[in-house]
Amino acid sequence: MRVKWVEDASIRMRAGHGLDFHWRPHQPDKGAPHLKPDTLIAVVRGFGWLKDREAAEVRVLPIEVHVHPADANHGPEEIAEAKLAIEAFLNNPVFEGQWKWVSPDVVYWLNG
Repeated sequence: MRVKWVEDASIRMRAGHGLDFHWRPHQPDKGAPHLKPDTLIAVVRGFGWLKDREAAEVRVLPIEVHVHPADANHGPEEIAEAKLAIEAFLNNPVFEGQWKWVSPDVVYWLNG
């Protein structure tokens, strides 16, 4: 599955159904990571890409991922690392609850 990256400085947490991806949020010893607006790095809105991922027309259409442009919170290297982790996850999604670490640095939050 291809990913279409769209730079978007206006992305917001929990702004619709889909997935929010966060870069290195603080996680206490137990419980969910502490997600804040400044840890948000990318979003995927909707679940059509997941429900119909085996359909031929969906396999050729890219998944649109809105990614925060590099700034004081996320440098270009962090953006590049996050993109690799997010793309790998989207190509083989395994959901294990409302949140999951998809790499050592990136966690998703499921907005159902």
